[in-house]
Amino acid sequence: MFLSIVSDEQLMTNQIVKSILLIILSGGIVLNIFRIFRNPTRNKKLLHIVLLLIISTIFYFVFNAYKIEAALLKNPQYIIGTTKGFCKTYGQSNIDFEYEINGKKFEGCNTYSPIPQSSIITNGGRYLVRYSNKYPEGGRMDFTKPAK
Repeated sequence: MFLSIVSDEQLMTNQIVKSILLIILSGGIVLNIFRIFRNPTRNKKLLHIVLLLIISTIFYFVFNAYKIEAALLKNPQYIIGTTKGFCKTYGQSNIDFEYEINGKKFEGCNTYSPIPQSSIITNGGRYLVRYSNKYPEGGRMDFTKPAK
């Protein structure tokens, strides 16, 4: 799972952007439902059904990310995680990490930006992971907070 936002400011900004996107997607869903019932031709109905399915799928994924980030923002918990090396996401090099909560292991892939890569221990480094009890799998390593 690729997650990069860690600080309160980053999470808040991301929540605002996702809120705007969810509003736009909701409008697209309503518009396509309206057009499905208003269009008399079968081909146009089929087109709007396909668009409705695509927009609804995007809405689902954006909303799930929104819920995880809201939980991270409102009720953050911290636990020590360990870096495991590099991982690639969207063509960008990131740092792979793992952490354990109540005996269950979780993995993540985090960007280290704006922290210079040279200042991060990429294999075996110990840093705090911000997570929420509601979504423990959504943890994000904070490279500004090394664990002692």
